[in-house]
Amino acid sequence: MVYCYFKKYTLIFKRPGGTSRGVLHTKDTYFIIWQEEGKTAFGECNRFIDLSYDDRNGYEEKLADVCKRLPFEKELLLDELTEWPSIRFGVEMVLLDKSNGSQQILFQEVIGKSGFDIPTNGLIWMGSKEFMYEQIKEKLKDHYTSIKLKVGAVDFDTEIELLQFIRRQFSADEVEVRLDANGAFFF
Repeated sequence: MVYCYFKKYTLIFKRPGGTSRGVLHTKDTYFIIWQEEGKTAFGECNRFIDLSYDDRNGYEEKLADVCKRLPFEKELLLDELTEWPSIRFGVEMVLLDKSNGSQQILFQEVIGKSGFDIPTNGLIWMGSKEFMYEQIKEKLKDHYTSIKLKVGAVDFDTEIELLQFIRRQFSADEVEVRLDANGAFFF
């Protein structure tokens, strides 16, 4: 027997996360759960209120419909979900997990003997110059080799200073810098 359903989780931030459209204190996320023959596969539908393309009325209803139909209409569902990208991602993820034996390992090739081989970036949330400096220092102290800055909250010159702060200490070979402007710049 196949059971497919979703579960909503509310994540509570340890510290507020500044975005281009406000500050997050919590975030709802949804997991598609597929249970079959004693195994459980998961897929995450990562929707951000007021930020995600598919953040609109009917989200949970669409997710419930997808879970009801998923065991019978896998490929058809994927084609229908172009307007619901976070749900489509969750479906792709749960199907990949299921096809890999429901081990919650989607891409075995990136897991080496010492663990995850793809560097995780240290996320720097938007905020005041001081707050962003504090986060950068913390991530560098924790030996992150990839720093991702959410930009657009402070003036451009201050953001340049933040980037220069990283580069004065570490070369591009030592620390990768990523910028996440999302909706911060509109023309």
